[in-house]
Amino acid sequence: MVDEPQPNGAEQRDPTPPRALPDAPTTTAEMGTVVLSRYRVVDREDVRFIVADDSRNIQLHIQPGVTVTEEERRSYPEQTIFLDGAFGGAPFLDNERWQYSLDHHEGCVRPFTLATCQQAAVMLLKGLPVGEGEWRLLVNQPDLDALLAAWLFMNHQDVLADSATLLRGVMPLLNVEGVIDSHGLEYAPLTGLSEEEYELQKDRLDSLMIPEREHRAAGTWSNLDMVAHACDRLAAIDGLLAEAGMLRERAQVEIISTRDIQGDKQLVLCRSAGGIYEVEARLRELFGKALGVIILQTGEGRFTLKQVDSFLSRDLVALYQALNARDPEATSQSDSGANLWGGAADIGGSPRAGGTGLTPEEILDIASRVYRGTSWFRRLLGKKKR
Repeated sequence: MVDEPQPNGAEQRDPTPPRALPDAPTTTAEMGTVVLSRYRVVDREDVRFIVADDSRNIQLHIQPGVTVTEEERRSYPEQTIFLDGAFGGAPFLDNERWQYSLDHHEGCVRPFTLATCQQAAVMLLKGLPVGEGEWRLLVNQPDLDALLAAWLFMNHQDVLADSATLLRGVMPLLNVEGVIDSHGLEYAPLTGLSEEEYELQKDRLDSLMIPEREHRAAGTWSNLDMVAHACDRLAAIDGLLAEAGMLRERAQVEIISTRDIQGDKQLVLCRSAGGIYEVEARLRELFGKALGVIILQTGEGRFTLKQVDSFLSRDLVALYQALNARDPEATSQSDSGANLWGGAADIGGSPRAGGTGLTPEEILDIASRVYRGTSWFRRLLGKKKR
């Protein structure tokens, strides 16, 4: 709920400046591309939402001030989860439409109702199938309780892996947030943590809230890009967990775009400073057996190609031909010899001397047509390059 006064001191935070953890990151800029690349803002048909590379089927929508009524929620798609007051009524579970409201504000007995982030943990552990189909998370105020709940859903695979090892590690943080958000600072004993552990988790939460506090103090909170802010805070949660040794580091991979090529196989265009085999390992985690071909942008005009699936109907040799036919920088004669796309049938790259003159989108489009086996590709190879 937006700026709603809470009983019993609930959601009242310590007004004194928080004690930051040593080296605790507070913005994605401080954490680098490993954290930043896991979440991205998507603009689609005038709608902006956030997705995580690990669960691209889950969209996080930030709609400040929106409170959905019972009548309105029926117009929302199936598999929608309203978080922390985005639905204006009692929390509910609609298992026919897979719509849920995780909330502890209206229509519940607040003194013994779990906060939203704790409810999300319970739902995941009870088997909510967020890995099936397309899901939408709706938040009307990107406060920490709502964003921690969204983080759990968007990272459900890691959270539940290995007998929910990561969830066990995160629960102290969630419980401190839940008790503070629902009851206030004076109810610390309800977390079941020692004073030392409680202060550690509270410091972590305080570090996550620094940007919000600064914007509110400066009077800029209401004009803030809430989608970008939420994306930054999700990355900051990653940073804290990585700092604490709970979240494993991954290759620095930013997925730019994907295309369907043959059957369920995917063509993936991405950026990274890492090597192709490190990137391949990371993409295998995300795409599994659907990973077909990788187009890795390593710098301006520099690309590495890797065909992961050896049983596609075409290989990279066919792609080199098509790229060379269209690339203005690809020449068979230069001062240092040929400057062409080339390599083996399963790994290769862009012209070595000066890179490619094609844009990433053009490369993706050409590769997609080659592997789909369109008549365009056959006509292209029958023409002489101008």
